[in-house]
Amino acid sequence: MAENRLAALDLGTNSLIMLVVEVHSLTDIRQLHVAAALTRIGYRIQQTGALNQSAARRTTAAVMRFKTLARRLDAERIIACATSALRDARDGTEYLAVLSARSGIAFRLISGEEEARLTALALSQTFADRSPQLFGLDIGGGSTEISVSERGVIRELHSLDIGAVRFSERYIHHDPPHDDEVESVIQAVEEKLPRLAGLETDFTAVACGGTMDTLQKINLQIPFDRYNQVEATDMHRNALNDITGHLLRSTLAERRVIMGMEPQRADIIPAGALIARTIMEYYHIPQLLITEKGIRWGMVYDYLRSRQSAGK
Repeated sequence: MAENRLAALDLGTNSLIMLVVEVHSLTDIRQLHVAAALTRIGYRIQQTGALNQSAARRTTAAVMRFKTLARRLDAERIIACATSALRDARDGTEYLAVLSARSGIAFRLISGEEEARLTALALSQTFADRSPQLFGLDIGGGSTEISVSERGVIRELHSLDIGAVRFSERYIHHDPPHDDEVESVIQAVEEKLPRLAGLETDFTAVACGGTMDTLQKINLQIPFDRYNQVEATDMHRNALNDITGHLLRSTLAERRVIMGMEPQRADIIPAGALIARTIMEYYHIPQLLITEKGIRWGMVYDYLRSRQSAGK
């Protein structure tokens, strides 16, 4: 195995994603591979309070596949974290203990604040030279992370119980969504958004996560299974408004065949698009810089920094 190769596994509410990199220095990290599986470990947790056993089995199987893939790619070490759904589920800690024992991968259940910090670390490390101030956004299945950083220094972190899976299950019960359901999502998002005292008028807004990746692929007409195709591209608010309107008028069957749409994400994308649109309007964001460098890159940077501090 290559000592300079590292895999980072991110177990989110809707998906399991693995990043494999080759590390030459803190400023020279090369992406070798990205793999994703939509396992939806967070399925119906809001209703039952516990993990769905089918979803848990899908997730375990995906972790085992990804471990094999990481070893095939000569990753010397695998780091892993779990986020919102496992925080919410009453049996989340127990499941992670079993998963870690079976896979041999030490999954770390991180807090919402830590999730926000790792995402902000990735964004600030990648885009610090774009603007003196960065607004960071990661819309996930179970939570949304917002950050403000200045010249690479993180100033504000917020992790909110706003997510495409969470809000789809809680508020949207018709296909297409009814007007009152749409209004319920918008109101719920607005009620949870924090006031950002340090946010200036001149900032760059950067967004990552599966929701924004999908919306941008729809916007740019890129097949959903193409990686690194939307990196550092702009999404304007008018474009997002148009896409959101189209999604809200479409049935599930119609959404599944939209260019750029991952079919397994089609049921939750209306809520995800509403969350994104509401956030852009709330903070008066004219456009978002889209990136695939989210929490997994933050995990890599954090791990390398800790090793450097320890003199390893």
